[in-house]
Amino acid sequence: MKKDKIIILHSSKQDGDMKNKVNFEHFIKQSKLIKNDKTKIKQMIQRHTNIVQVCTKNQDIYECDGLVSDSKDFVLMSYSADCLSLCFFDKDKKVFGIAHAGRKGVFEKISLNMIKKFQEVYNIPSSSLYLHIGVGICKKCYEVDTSLAIFAKNEFGEEFVKNNFIALKELVSSQVQSAGLKKENISISLQCSKCDEKYFYSYRKNHTPERFAYFISLA
Repeated sequence: MKKDKIIILHSSKQDGDMKNKVNFEHFIKQSKLIKNDKTKIKQMIQRHTNIVQVCTKNQDIYECDGLVSDSKDFVLMSYSADCLSLCFFDKDKKVFGIAHAGRKGVFEKISLNMIKKFQEVYNIPSSSLYLHIGVGICKKCYEVDTSLAIFAKNEFGEEFVKNNFIALKELVSSQVQSAGLKKENISISLQCSKCDEKYFYSYRKNHTPERFAYFISLA
């Protein structure tokens, strides 16, 4: 996907486990994400937090679940096997970011912390941001226990919970719109990591340790 000088792409099961160094390096080479000797991949040690950090030149691995940058030399990435990858960008100021958002991250509103970081560091209003909500588990597949479903209904609204199934993608979309991000600036992948098991890894499906990955960079 290429949007207004921003590149967003993801691997699939056919590319192999992105936690595997050989698979990872092959995908990076084939995708041509590395533009020159200055290009650096920025990764996260994902802990299901709502912590967001700004990428720096001298650090490539961050203990957080959200990254932002304005560098043409950086490629930001997240791992997934059901969790959502949230790809934010401002096409005019050329600032971009990625967040890993599982149920805990969505409930703790990492999407809003991403927006705050764009505002605080780059002076970008939420109305100027775009968001792509990537491949992840869909509302027909994400079933939780009754107590968690009741909590979600009370905290976020009945429209995001049907029986014991939670609509995480729709909840993120609602959260960012409440913070001023325009509905027309949001795109949502229709693919589900559990339904589309031929193409994606799903922890919910078989507790796999394997992961696909999302990448975002300036074109």
